[in-house]
Amino acid sequence: YRQELMGISILLIIFYHFVDDCRRFSYHYYPLFEEFYEHIGSSSVDVFLVLSGLGLYYSFKKNNDIKQFFLKRLNRIVVPYLILAVPFWFFYDVLLKKNGYYFEDLSFVSLFTRGTTTFWYIFMSIICYLIFPVVFRYIDSSEDDETATGRLIGLISFILVFNVILQLYSKPIFSRINIFTLRFPPFIIGVYMGRLAYKKAPLTYGTWLLMASSFIVNLFFTSRSIMIVRIANGMSAIMASILFAVIASRLLERVKLFTRVIFPAARFVGKYTLELYVGHIVVRKTIKTFGINICKYRYVPIYLLITVLVVICMRLLEKLVFSIKLEKKNVEK
Repeated sequence: YRQELMGISILLIIFYHFVDDCRRFSYHYYPLFEEFYEHIGSSSVDVFLVLSGLGLYYSFKKNNDIKQFFLKRLNRIVVPYLILAVPFWFFYDVLLKKNGYYFEDLSFVSLFTRGTTTFWYIFMSIICYLIFPVVFRYIDSSEDDETATGRLIGLISFILVFNVILQLYSKPIFSRINIFTLRFPPFIIGVYMGRLAYKKAPLTYGTWLLMASSFIVNLFFTSRSIMIVRIANGMSAIMASILFAVIASRLLERVKLFTRVIFPAARFVGKYTLELYVGHIVVRKTIKTFGINICKYRYVPIYLLITVLVVICMRLLEKLVFSIKLEKKNVEK
């Protein structure tokens, strides 16, 4: 149910941004929205990372040609990003703000210098693709599951220690980039889960215990420490993914509403998660620049309609770019 989960996750991310605006402007911020913000929040992004790691494991297991792997993955993420980011940052930085940050924002440099997190997920995805072959070989070369688990714990420990040191010795930089540096564990766990899923390993009692623990921690945790919150959300996202798949395979497939309506709809949305993510980010930032807040219900249909139109345009331009590339390859041959 990887694609269905991705479809549900992108819808939850869009809803999270709506709730976040309600919170910021104290407008329509109902108790139910507050509960969603506190206990689910942006953890759907972590679901993306888990599923990405799992999917990459399967893909690389079938074809471990590194050159083809990089070309395919980077094309898939860089082309849609440039299609939208090039005109967006030109409009925002050059025409609207006139601040001279165009190339800094386009190249993700501003993420480190000014904490501009608009497209942080795209930058993190590129880093994940670059480090994946190393992570894959490190985990997959394990002789048994115990060794693989030990290596997983070692990698996560390294990442957490790195973040602690960064926070202690360079708090300004940590505050700008922790949005992605604290999210590498879900991606690595996704790779590890890919290994288990590929082997068709059964769920252990330890997994069920972790699911219960992460639920309890997320439900009652009140700490405002960004490091603890990110870890708690990440673990909850991982366990929610497993739980969703378990419930779906045992129960939901027998319910016609899910098999005929909800699952196909989630699967369809899951095909366009990248475009929906980038598109709704750009539309949200643009309309907020003009003083329009999506937490006001009358603007929600307009916001969603523009987002859908942007996604359609992106898909058409992507097809055009890839068809041109294909024609050039054929001419060269």
